[in-house]
Amino acid sequence: MKYLRRFVSIDDRMLWKENALEQFNRFHALAAALNVPIAAVGEHTSKSIRLPVVSLHFGDVEFLLRDNFHDVNLCVLSPNPVALSLEEMFKDILPICNWDWYLEQIEKARGYSWREWTDEQMDDFGTLRVRTYNSKGQPLDWTKEPKEKDRWRKRMTDPSWYKHDWSSATITWEGEFGPEAKLFVQQYPFAEGISRVVHQSALQPYQPGRKEFTLALNNMEQAETIIRRVGKNNEV
Repeated sequence: MKYLRRFVSIDDRMLWKENALEQFNRFHALAAALNVPIAAVGEHTSKSIRLPVVSLHFGDVEFLLRDNFHDVNLCVLSPNPVALSLEEMFKDILPICNWDWYLEQIEKARGYSWREWTDEQMDDFGTLRVRTYNSKGQPLDWTKEPKEKDRWRKRMTDPSWYKHDWSSATITWEGEFGPEAKLFVQQYPFAEGISRVVHQSALQPYQPGRKEFTLALNNMEQAETIIRRVGKNNEV
């Protein structure tokens, strides 16, 4: 616990104390597996416990990590563009979603966010308000902002509506966006603590060619996999 010593003093009344101490051990185990030093460069709070943001270098790349008991956020700060394809980066990390999956998301959003709108009203950019009536005959007005309406109208060629208006996750893809594309859904990393020590641009999702990006991962094992992939790519 040498490098995380200031975090290990946790009140015994904290229900997640043991989980926090196990988290610290996982950070040190990760550093040992990679044979690199580790240091705390920031902090965040989860379950009312002060937790570290840690930094390690693997090859020429710096990696920042935080664990909030729900997921692990990994911020990559590379001196060179990362040339891995989405499929190479996320092999065994994220599932590859197909066009049928995407159409299902559209249907779900249509049946919830746009249920009061007819197809004509929904796809007419100039219509930003519709009126329905409840069981008592009272009017109910439903409005949309122009940007939301525009994103929805472009849903078959641009999935940005999914992030902004339906889910916080970002859909990224390989190939031309359409029925043949391979889709990868990157969950939003809340990155508390990390966001205090990096530029906002480093919090964007991964796209091939980026130097800086942040991922929300399920566990430390996935983080180690990504670190090794990016580090190896940077050696080429």
